[in-house]
Amino acid sequence: MKVSVIVAVYNGERYLQRCVESLLAQTYRDVEYVFVDDASTDGSLPLLRDLIAHSPRRDNVLILSNDHNCGCNVTRHRGMKAATGDYMIHVDCDDYVDPRFIEKLSTVAVDGNNDVVACEMLYDYGYRTVRQAIVTVADSRDFLGKVLSGQMHASLCNKLIRSKIITEHDLYPAEGITLGEDKYVVVRALHYASRVAVVNEPLYIYNKTNENSFTSQSKARVVPSFLKLTRSIDEFFGDKNVDDDIRQAIAHHKALVLGHILLYGKHEDADTETFGDVTLRDIITHPVAPLHYKTACVASKLKLSFLVKAIAASIRAVKG
Repeated sequence: MKVSVIVAVYNGERYLQRCVESLLAQTYRDVEYVFVDDASTDGSLPLLRDLIAHSPRRDNVLILSNDHNCGCNVTRHRGMKAATGDYMIHVDCDDYVDPRFIEKLSTVAVDGNNDVVACEMLYDYGYRTVRQAIVTVADSRDFLGKVLSGQMHASLCNKLIRSKIITEHDLYPAEGITLGEDKYVVVRALHYASRVAVVNEPLYIYNKTNENSFTSQSKARVVPSFLKLTRSIDEFFGDKNVDDDIRQAIAHHKALVLGHILLYGKHEDADTETFGDVTLRDIITHPVAPLHYKTACVASKLKLSFLVKAIAASIRAVKG
């Protein structure tokens, strides 16, 4: 079984060698590496070419290069289209992986005929690491609900996905969603998945020291992406026959986004068309939403705008 590893590269020279070497050191042999450079302005592309040229696995590597900077979603899309593996997974160029990353995931995929297999992640803060344990999932529906509600990380980078699901259902990242783009793909893949599994080992190491990464964008700047993601989820599931648990998980997703907008965005973005169906129960019962998010949402629903503004102001004061 061939696995395609897709790596979007943009100005990652500082961390790229660690990433590439961890990938080329995989114990699993039937791997296709697809690197797509998004018109980097540093030395990422020549460094990548040099690392690959000296690797005994160079024949298993495809390096693509964008003529101009297209953004992460377009770059990932190009890599996914070029992939020929039975399964595919993404790795960010500033992160790195355990040598058994592909072997562990692919073994579980094959043994259980699973469409999606996820592993735990290790957050690397430079001075310490924190294990992000993964919760148990009963089936694909349970997995989907936990990703929607935020109980499980929505990253594409810790999830091996059967390529047929991606290609048959056209599950590629959407333009205009610069943060949350993984969730856009993952919730759709889980909707179509029949069998899923998790590996309770932290095989993917997430670099939390890179201040230039997409996930380090300011909380205010990502509001438009969160809005587009939320509306796309509504649109996707609007005509689907899903049960009450998934509908509840969608409401929990909306409550989390609503809290973020109220505290860090423009209040007019918290429109009733998108968030009007979020109830007090949805807010209060959210399994992982921070207390200040819940408080802001409840205050908004009760039309206590002064309290929402006070909470937002106190957060800005603390952030300094």
